[in-house]
Amino acid sequence: MQDFTTQTKASTRRVSGNTLRFALKLCTECTQQNNPDTKECPNMNPEKKIKLQAKNALNEGNQVTAVSAVFIIFAVFIAVFYLVTGIDSLLAAVLEPLNEYLGSELFVQGTLSALLIIPCLILLVPLVMGVMRFFYKIAKEKNVAFSEVFYYISKRYGTALGVFFRIALRCLWQIAICFLPSYLELTLLTYFTAEKEKLAFSDHLWYLVVYALIFVHLYIFLRLTVRYFLSFFLYFEDETISPRDLCDISCRYMDRFEKNVMKLITFLFPWIISCILIFPCLFVIPYVFTTLSTSAKWIIALNHQKKNEDE
Repeated sequence: MQDFTTQTKASTRRVSGNTLRFALKLCTECTQQNNPDTKECPNMNPEKKIKLQAKNALNEGNQVTAVSAVFIIFAVFIAVFYLVTGIDSLLAAVLEPLNEYLGSELFVQGTLSALLIIPCLILLVPLVMGVMRFFYKIAKEKNVAFSEVFYYISKRYGTALGVFFRIALRCLWQIAICFLPSYLELTLLTYFTAEKEKLAFSDHLWYLVVYALIFVHLYIFLRLTVRYFLSFFLYFEDETISPRDLCDISCRYMDRFEKNVMKLITFLFPWIISCILIFPCLFVIPYVFTTLSTSAKWIIALNHQKKNEDE
């Protein structure tokens, strides 16, 4: 054990402050000790190492349960979507005879439909957090039980909701900065397109502009909120930490790794785009979640190790 500690300290000096490379070197050594068949190129960049470790984690008896977890999520989301659509249609039918009394039927219906988001979040958030915790455990353990997906539904339901909404409130101004301007841009674009009656292919151009705006604002949103990347993973590590402390600790831990995480997300972007075809989602989402969880696992482990060394 003493030799291993000496080796890791020597590795820290060799990389000259590149803490992420050291963390990945450390996790590679640990992985190879536990599984000698695992082979990684010593010159492989950190992001590729993380992706390779995520694939190995899924292949160690977790692939079927991971796909099943995503399938459950899809089934629940589709059920909720059709439920909301049905309620929206029912509202339209009920409000139509009352149009002369209510004034703007569209406004009232839109307001009531928007309020449906709240019960949807209350229903879906614990399930999504359970899936995130499930993939985080895959990154750390072998043969994770499928029942872990429903952890926050069967246990700590209210706590999970509180943690999610408090972390979301911390990101509220980033959401406003990113998505309110996009609404104004789309409104102006609709007006000028209608007024100028541009080319016959304006419909195609419209969709291209909409997709471009979505991706641009999503990237800006990720760039502004990447500092909170570890918040939920820290909660999975220790459920006694308050939401405020989760965000503060995440910001402190991510201080040196924001660029690395954004680079990793950029590398995963082509895989995420393939989800447009729907079917690849069953295999892409487990890979993406496990990759991000693997990255979070080693960033947290490195910061814990650094804290222990400082003490």
